[in-house]
Amino acid sequence: MANVPQFNPTPAIASPDPSDGAAVLVVDDNPTNLGVLSDLLDTAGYEVRVARSGRIALDRVAFAEPALILLDVMMPELDGFETCRQLKANPATRAIPVIFMTALADTADKVRGFELGAVDYITKPFQQEEVLARVRTQLRISTLTRALDQANQRLEAKVVERTAELERAMEVLKQAQVRAIQSEKLSSLGLLAAGAIHTMNNSVNFIAGNLRPAREYLEDLLDIAKLSRDRVAPVPEVDPELADRLADFDFDFAETDLPKLFDSLQAGAERIQQVAETLQEFARPGESDFKAVDLNAKLDATVILIQHRLKGRGDRPQITIHRDYGPLPRVQCYPSALNQVFANLLTNAIDAINALFDEYAGVIPAVVPGPMIRIHTAALDDALVEITITDTGIGMDAATRDRAFEPFFTTKKPGKGTGMGLALCHSTVVERHRGRIECESEPGKGTAMRLILPVNALSIGAGAPANMAQ
Repeated sequence: MANVPQFNPTPAIASPDPSDGAAVLVVDDNPTNLGVLSDLLDTAGYEVRVARSGRIALDRVAFAEPALILLDVMMPELDGFETCRQLKANPATRAIPVIFMTALADTADKVRGFELGAVDYITKPFQQEEVLARVRTQLRISTLTRALDQANQRLEAKVVERTAELERAMEVLKQAQVRAIQSEKLSSLGLLAAGAIHTMNNSVNFIAGNLRPAREYLEDLLDIAKLSRDRVAPVPEVDPELADRLADFDFDFAETDLPKLFDSLQAGAERIQQVAETLQEFARPGESDFKAVDLNAKLDATVILIQHRLKGRGDRPQITIHRDYGPLPRVQCYPSALNQVFANLLTNAIDAINALFDEYAGVIPAVVPGPMIRIHTAALDDALVEITITDTGIGMDAATRDRAFEPFFTTKKPGKGTGMGLALCHSTVVERHRGRIECESEPGKGTAMRLILPVNALSIGAGAPANMAQ
């Protein structure tokens, strides 16, 4: 460029602005232009930095970023357009506003500058008030933009913080709902069980108490009938109906079958009494206390209660329960709550097996294992016990498995599940017993639910999970 000042002075210089004092980098290969602009901006209260080429400008910006850059377009080696392009390509400097300085009046050049990221143009020869007005305006815009960005960042941080608080509050609410539902279910179950057991026991006791005398009466009557047949045989002509009945009745078979019949009735009554006792053991009000119990016995009691769901029907074979119990120490726990966990897990296992059969619509491939639920128990050490319930059901994919313990999440059809079963299990095992519950599952390969419980949860501080052996 010609070594001639590109400046038309005007009488007045505007007073400093609150945005004054900012660092402005002036880039021009003309020393005279650099001097005039430096004096003008310095007098206006700005911190002035200069560079006589695009290369030097890039180096200085990398060393210390200015608040604004006045950039000459026509420079040798690296012109203003390329300098601006490199500034805007760098994430660290792309936000610095650039005002081009040029004597070019071509609209295409101006458009090119704006497309490269320039915010304004100053045409040569310069007008002092115009230069200061454009610098001041762009610095204000830049200051306001930065303030807006910072406000947005603070707002975003608050949104993230509030969202996290809401999520925590929602989780607390869900857990409170889980505990409330669990408590209500156990309370309702205890009340229902108490009433049902009372009625059942009265009826069964009445039946069982009368079986022995009924058996004795029938045996006596059978003996009398045999004697009548043998000693006082009726004359057909006198009493033909009695003669026919005695001739048709198989006394030998009745004598053999009658004890078997009463044995069956006695066994049925005892079976009902066993179910009643199991139900009482499962949900008696006193089971809400924390005490030492035999978990193997608790599992057996639960199996008795779900026995009716294991039977085959239609094209579905019977579900087999395989007990693989190891010796366990008596575990300090809330028995009724753990009974509910066992019932939920076993019921889910049955549902998963039935779902697999539903998927194949009764045409079961040979590779599909027979319907079975395996219950495994073991003592991991003196402080921990393990209970694993494995089924040969439909299984779960990774997305479902990850949400399995989430309250109100269910894959069952509407009306078939509330999504609370596994959430209750998780709450009972983790929160109430300081234990751990794990789920391993693959589609078509079944599911394994593994519980790890401390022998005495009270020995573990509140909120601290038990150390789990892997």
